[in-house]
Amino acid sequence: MLKKRFIRINGFTFIELLVVLGIFVIVMAAAVPAYSGLHASSLLNEDVSQVVQMMRMAREYSRAGMHDSAYGVYFEINLSSSSRIILYKGDSFATRSAGFDQAMTIDSAITITSTISGNEINFALGSGLPSNYGDIYFLAKNRQDKTVVINGQGFVMVE
Repeated sequence: MLKKRFIRINGFTFIELLVVLGIFVIVMAAAVPAYSGLHASSLLNEDVSQVVQMMRMAREYSRAGMHDSAYGVYFEINLSSSSRIILYKGDSFATRSAGFDQAMTIDSAITITSTISGNEINFALGSGLPSNYGDIYFLAKNRQDKTVVINGQGFVMVE
């Protein structure tokens, strides 16, 4: 009597590979929008934190009388490209000592608007009181927003 021997080959069939690949594509398609929103939120939080830090530094430099000068922050708002925030030494942005400028560029995915007159805040030497106060609005592409508030005493808060 003849015995039939079946040889079993271990491995995956083409159908199994297609099913796994399909599941992978579906999971990735669901993850991309979530990551995009997370990335925009991260950029917004990072830029707002840096602006707040820069404003607090300008206030503290003025209060401490660093280099016997007042300090301020200028908001160079560009709606068509990246905006910049500049910490400067001097009584105004126009009369500043440009060699002391510290600038940061806001990511192009974030739009800035401001209620501050002239887009400039100068902190008085010694007292640190601001020349202007108001709100700076940050809007990310995912429609998430944050507001930085500067009050009459020069305190900077995020809402």
